[in-house]
Amino acid sequence: MYYKKTQHAYILYIISIIILAIQWSIYFIKLDRIGKVSISLYVILSIVFISVCLVFGRLTINMNEDEISASFGLKFLVQKMKIKEIDPESIEVLKPSLLYGIGLRLTPKGTLYNTKPGKAIRIKSKDGKKTFFVGTSDAEILKEKIIEQLS
Repeated sequence: MYYKKTQHAYILYIISIIILAIQWSIYFIKLDRIGKVSISLYVILSIVFISVCLVFGRLTINMNEDEISASFGLKFLVQKMKIKEIDPESIEVLKPSLLYGIGLRLTPKGTLYNTKPGKAIRIKSKDGKKTFFVGTSDAEILKEKIIEQLS
């Protein structure tokens, strides 16, 4: 059984584009009025926003015969769990609070990986030490596929 879903953080993209547009508008207005403005701060801020978009802008969830994984952007941050470690009774579909936000979040129920508000799937290992908690619009489908894989 193979499953792959990629989600994009469009909210993050839009906010970053707006902030970068405002930032560069301020730079050019200052340049026009003052004549000489240091560009280094503007370049550094642009690099930070672009880096955040590259790291947290895309969430990919993969499942194969052996494991389920979720990774952000350039695969710097990866959450994995072996299929054989999953406790079938612990699989639940939740709707995390909007207060958790988007991105990599530490919550009372575990570390949440998500790119947008909505449903999430939470899985615990048989020994109770590991938690796989990922936001996805296909939470029910993913739950069915995991249960099918465990059968």
